[in-house]
Amino acid sequence: MVGQLCSIKGVVTRTSQVRPELVVGVFRCNDCGTESQPVLQPFHYTEPPACRDPECENKNRFQLVPSHPQTRFGDWQKVRLQEDANNIPAGCVPRTMELIARNDAVEVAKPGDRVIAVGCPIVVPEVAKLLSQSHRREVQREMSGVQRAQQEAQQEMEGATGLRALGVRELNYRMCFLATTITDANGDDRKMTEAVKDSADGAAERAHVRLTPAELEKVQLMRSHDNLLKALTECVAPNIFKHDVVKLGLLLQMVGGVSKSTLEQIGLRGDINVCIVGDPSTAKSRFLKWVASNVSRGVYTSGKASTASGLTATVTRDADTGDRTIEAGALMLSDRGVCCIDEFDKMEVKDQVAIHEAMEQQTISIAKAGIKATLSARTSLLAAMNPIGGKYDRRKPLQKNVAMTAPIMSRFDLMFVIVDESNDDADYAIADQLLRLHRFGDRAVRPPFSPEDFQLYLRYTRSLTPRLKEESVQLIVSAYRDMRLQDSLSNRSKVYRVTTRLLESIIRLSEAVAKLYMSEDVRPAHVEVALELMRQSLSTLDMTEVELVGTLDPFEIASEGVKKEPLEEQWGQQQQQQQQEMRQGKTKEQSTAARRKRGKAAAAAVAAAAPAPRKAVISADHYFGIVNRIVARLQSLGEASPPSRAELVTWYMEQVRSLNKSQLEAELRYVNLVIQKMLKDGNLLEVEVQDGEGEKIFLDPNYNPDVTQQ
Repeated sequence: MVGQLCSIKGVVTRTSQVRPELVVGVFRCNDCGTESQPVLQPFHYTEPPACRDPECENKNRFQLVPSHPQTRFGDWQKVRLQEDANNIPAGCVPRTMELIARNDAVEVAKPGDRVIAVGCPIVVPEVAKLLSQSHRREVQREMSGVQRAQQEAQQEMEGATGLRALGVRELNYRMCFLATTITDANGDDRKMTEAVKDSADGAAERAHVRLTPAELEKVQLMRSHDNLLKALTECVAPNIFKHDVVKLGLLLQMVGGVSKSTLEQIGLRGDINVCIVGDPSTAKSRFLKWVASNVSRGVYTSGKASTASGLTATVTRDADTGDRTIEAGALMLSDRGVCCIDEFDKMEVKDQVAIHEAMEQQTISIAKAGIKATLSARTSLLAAMNPIGGKYDRRKPLQKNVAMTAPIMSRFDLMFVIVDESNDDADYAIADQLLRLHRFGDRAVRPPFSPEDFQLYLRYTRSLTPRLKEESVQLIVSAYRDMRLQDSLSNRSKVYRVTTRLLESIIRLSEAVAKLYMSEDVRPAHVEVALELMRQSLSTLDMTEVELVGTLDPFEIASEGVKKEPLEEQWGQQQQQQQQEMRQGKTKEQSTAARRKRGKAAAAAVAAAAPAPRKAVISADHYFGIVNRIVARLQSLGEASPPSRAELVTWYMEQVRSLNKSQLEAELRYVNLVIQKMLKDGNLLEVEVQDGEGEKIFLDPNYNPDVTQQ
């Protein structure tokens, strides 16, 4: 293989600085002034063995003539290439190879790039380890005569040049790869430096997406899908059953928002950070591995085996030159990509603190060993973690279930909680899909788009830069104000704080949705999708429940968070089945008397089941939100003008009039059930006044909202 043309593929882990190299040198004799023939420099500074003049006996006193036309210099750079994780043989660690890039091949690859290098393997002597510090040739000023005489006196061999200066020693060799060209392994043959020569917003990399007419036509055809968002979501980890909300969040993370910079050159990140908290065996690691293998610069690592230096960057010493260089960590290797950290809860607190800057400012600052630098880490973070104790406790808020500080929690745009619940239908569906995967492999799941088309669509949509419209801005501001108000009145403040970072998260999610629809503007419909995803993400954070028992007539629940009892579901299914039989009938020849008989039997069954009391389960966050509004209203009115139940309900509905029709109907029933529960618990008192105005609602003087929320 040595000296043969071949290609190798791997991931760039470290690059050195670009240094000048003497390729061919012409030397002048210091005694007679005769110029030598061009001397090749085989990876070591080599002088001519003797002067060309037969009468001159000089063998070691030469001076380089840099201005000579035949003296040629070139650039060179050392690149460390690591074997791709997908191509590692069983039971082996990733192998590394040092690449020597020259001339046009320098500054082409950056740490984290997956590249293909074309060249030939060569054998290089390890001269640096054998030469002492005084013998190393470096670029320096011209020495005086005394210094030259001292150096010549120290030399053991007269006229030794090149490798012969080492004397009789055991010489070791190592393999290197002399690269002639370095290209992107993802199929883009352009020089990757063209993508870095722009401002910090990263628009250069996205502007160089080149599609052929056939590829552009395919993208437009995919855009015309009837239900585009659902089809793209089904292409995310298709082998994982359900979890559509989590898949939509990962899809938006892979697309990302639009990076911006202010007039003060302060960067506003467009990358989306996602955290998945779940019980064991809920496919968290499979989500992370799928994302890491389906993005251009994806890095997968485990929090248990990662340190702060391994995630950010560390300072190492070069074995050849002795200079200190910066070794890229996982976040730098995934620059403009996704960094997937599994077992995030197993990380030390000091290691979690190290990624604060990278998650928000998207930079890594280093001040070690005389090196002070600020490096780019424009990456999206995808973290997965288990709850404390291995099982998510519904009776506790999110902060009591995870080992994570509040600053890191606020830096995640989306947080999902996956609970392993026992459900016959879900268990059967999961088992059926797993068995089909084992039997048929990839044929068991057929997503709407092929993986190649899906990657092509994502690569194109990432290059778009939609802009916010005025209607979208007003909708985002209104939604943010409502969230802040709900946060101040509800129990969510103990679970997840609504801060300004949440507002920026809504903007990024809205831009990502607009990208998926290939829109030039962020429209209100895109904002609605982002807000719905944000609400579902926040609703999963507080999974504590409050059971409401009322005597209202049965009704259909139109909003999220309310669960029906099994008895009610059975009764509802029975009623629907009976009504369907009454409409269709078994045969056309059935008599009117027989149909009337079945109708009476169905009515009797409905009458027998109807008196059952209504039971509904509502989230604690929603429950305390209604309670706090009611308490604040009663405290503002005081005991002088207490409201009736109808007046209190009417006032509450005025406060939530921004909801749609179905949500208003459900909220009307919620507030009645909450008032009834508060009356039953003794938090409210319903007293009939003497002037004949009916019953009025009073707040219990001993009511303590803090004790109630606990």
